[in-house]
Formats: sequence, C-alpha cells, structure tokens
Amino acid sequence: MVDNEAELVRAIFRRYAELGSVRLLKAELDAQGRNSKSWTSVAGRLIGGKPFSRGALFRGTGRSNPVPSSGESANFRSLSGGAALWVAVRRRLMSGQMTQQQILDFYQRPAAMTHGRGYAPLFDKLPRDVAAVADIVQGLLLHEHWAPRYGSALSDEQRRESQIRAVAPMLDRLFAHDGRPLSTARPVEARLVGICRHFTVLLVAMLRVLGVPARARCGFASYFNAGRFEDHWVCEYWNAIEARWVLVDAQIDELQRTVLSPDFDTLDVPRDRFIIAGDAWAQCRAGEADPSAFGIFAMRGLWFIAGNLIRDAAALNNMEMLPWDVWGAMVRSDEPLDNDRLALFDRLASLTRVPDGTFTELRGLYDGDERLRVPAQVFNAVLNRVERISTSL
Repeated sequence: MVDNEAELVRAIFRRYAELGSVRLLKAELDAQGRNSKSWTSVAGRLIGGKPFSRGALFRGTGRSNPVPSSGESANFRSLSGGAALWVAVRRRLMSGQMTQQQILDFYQRPAAMTHGRGYAPLFDKLPRDVAAVADIVQGLLLHEHWAPRYGSALSDEQRRESQIRAVAPMLDRLFAHDGRPLSTARPVEARLVGICRHFTVLLVAMLRVLGVPARARCGFASYFNAGRFEDHWVCEYWNAIEARWVLVDAQIDELQRTVLSPDFDTLDVPRDRFIIAGDAWAQCRAGEADPSAFGIFAMRGLWFIAGNLIRDAAALNNMEMLPWDVWGAMVRSDEPLDNDRLALFDRLASLTRVPDGTFTELRGLYDGDERLRVPAQVFNAVLNRVERISTSL
C-alpha cells in the first residue's frame, strides 16, 4: 500500500472513531469526493475508483464484525496506523454509547405516535422555521380547557378528540372538519380539540419531517398559576446553530400570551419555568421543592410527579402517551411509594434529566423494565377503561 492510500485509510479510521457512524462517515467522504482505490484487472476491466459503499466502510471499520479474529485485528491495526487509533475505533465499536448525531437521528425519525403516514408529504411543504411551524400548529388545534376563552362551547363529540393519541388519526379528524392546507389557520369551530400534549406531538411530528430533531417532554409549568407547577407538555427541538436543545410551548398563542403575560419567550422556555419531570422529582426528593405544588386540579404530590416521570421516559423513547394513561409502576394518590419504587424513580430521574448523556442506559432501562415500558394495554383514567395501544409504526 502506497503512502497516500495508507493515509486515506488512517483518515477514515480517525473520522469513524470521532463520528461513530458509518452513515455520517460515508456522507463526509462523498462530500469530499473521496473514492475507493482503482486498478485494472488481468482481464483489462477497471475496478474501483468509485464512491465508498456503506458495505465497504462497515467491513473496513470492523462494524460488520465487531469482535474480529486475532488475524483480522492485526490487519486492522496495521491499516489504521497503530495501536492507539485501533483502540479508539474498538472502543467506539464496543462501547454501545451512541454519538450525539446518532441521538439526533433517533429524534428525527417519525415513530408510533408522531408518524404522519399519508399526511407526511404535507408536512414537507411547511416552512422550515420553528416559530412559523408552531404558529401553524396553533391555527389547527384548540385546547379543551381554554375553549371558553375563544368563545367556543364544546360538544361531547369535540371533547372526545382529546382522547386521540397518534398524529395520523388526529389529522384524519382535522381534515374531516376542514380540508384546506395545513398552513391555513382554521376558524375556532373547525379546529381539532386537544390539550398541551397534542400541540406538542403535532409540532414534534412536523419538525421531524422537516429535518429538525425534536422530542416531547412531560413535566410542569410555573406560568399558568402563581406558586403552582401545573401538569404540562412542551416540545424540545435541537437548535443546530446553537448546538443545544430548546423548549418550545406550542400551546401559548397570542390570546394565551395576553392572558398569562409570560415574562419569557415561549419559543425558548427557561428551564426553571418549565420543569421536566425528572428535575421536579429530584428537587422534591432533596427537599428543595414542595411536592404538593406539582400536579393539576386537586391531583398533586410526589405520586403525580412519579407518573409524569414515567410518561417523560416513555416520550424520550418515542412513545408520547396521553397525560391520563396509566401503566406499570405508576401509583395512585392513596398508594404509598415503597423503597423499591423510590429507588426506581430516583434512577429514572437521574437518566431523564440528562437524556443525551445517558441515552443508551435510558433506552436499555425502558426496554428492559416492564414497569416503565408502554404495554399493549393501558388504563385510560379519564374514560375509566383499559385501551389497546399500538407500539409500532
């Protein structure tokens, strides 16, 4: 192997060690115009000299066989330019930790609740600006408990729309009311009725199709009632320019801003104004906050925070449930929190407070613990009945 070829191999290994993603590595090589080695066969046929295939990169980096034989290991070490770089590549292969880009990819893919199905192409026609998309969401939905402020007296049939979980049936119902494009704000009487979770999930679904990583967060807002932290959902999207996750409250439109007078930008909600469930749990466990301030209506306390903690963990695993769906380790208001559950919730809070840093562990805990994982059936506490849930696309 000549020096320039060896240096290209070493460069490929170095970038894979940094990126941890063959897909991203291929995209970089393609953008740089890097091609595989070319040569002429005995038969006179030109071989290679083309963009690297993902298969070739998988084999080259060892992804196709993360535990190679001793002979393969020696060959890879030789090609990669030494033991140090080889160790870095092997650590990346064996660590199981996902890179930031892989995490962003996870939150850019539509999932069970956020898949637009046949409506997804309509999302692609929307503006690429987060503020504009949030404004569109506000023109499509009507919050059930805010309806009187908009001069709307809801029928029982309209209130039942708040029980819809997934985005596709939400849009089925919306277009049954009014078939105009999504960018057209509906009159109040033609909007889909929902609650904060529906505003959040629809915004998440739209942003993902537009190429913006986004996820739903379940927690508590301090800007509805002074001294109270009300049960609430917001969208968290990845701001690529600032390289940070940003909280957006898609529910708060101009009318609600006038009523609430928030002292912050609802497109960048401060994290002490919307408190994710894990933070609420940790603060209350440390004696830094009063559990009775967290909840909704007369339902308040550590038990309620624990329920939202599980819902937030599910949402971080792309299962955005209704705020009144009950399953697994969730407890009733009159049910004591035993030491096993306290330990479980302590651990879950620690993981959901920094989900990117603990992503692999959080995914593993959720998938492996039936007390946390959304099952095939949940209890709808509003309708007082068990309902089947689709957990797949």
